[in-house]
Amino acid sequence: MRINRWILALALGLLVAGCGIESKKPDFIILNGAEPETLDPHIITGQPEFRLVEALFEGLYSHDPVTAGAVPGVAERHKISPDHKTYTFHLRKSARWSNGDPVTANDFVFGIRRFVDPKTASTYASTFGVFLANGKDVAAGKKPSVEIGVKAVDKLTLEVKTAFPVSFLPSLMSNN
Repeated sequence: MRINRWILALALGLLVAGCGIESKKPDFIILNGAEPETLDPHIITGQPEFRLVEALFEGLYSHDPVTAGAVPGVAERHKISPDHKTYTFHLRKSARWSNGDPVTANDFVFGIRRFVDPKTASTYASTFGVFLANGKDVAAGKKPSVEIGVKAVDKLTLEVKTAFPVSFLPSLMSNN
């Protein structure tokens, strides 16, 4: 009889621990409503995917939940050229990927080129690309993605050239 009580107590203890009731680790819970079609940030189109990607990735800028304005994300600050067509983003030295590797300007160059490249087949490539120098032609497949107006000046400095003055570029860059 004592063994049965001990087994029952152990089983209940394992059940409770397995449910996370006594867990000291934080849980990450998103009530998403639907299964995501993809977690590729360059080809998502719906809210179920966007909610998850927004939680997984951080853009150069993020959205302030109170004001809905752009606030620094991976970029700690930016400068705008006098003609308002060149933005220089300075990345946080502390920005890291989940494996601990540093996030670099080249990561953003790769991401922007991939997003606008017709081979990726992003639904929003032409919508986003129109704002960047050569972006419209890259999205249309008339120019290679390496000709889009983005380059890494150094490991922590990203330069983005626009096709015309784009006052809301930091907000645009908050969309992962």
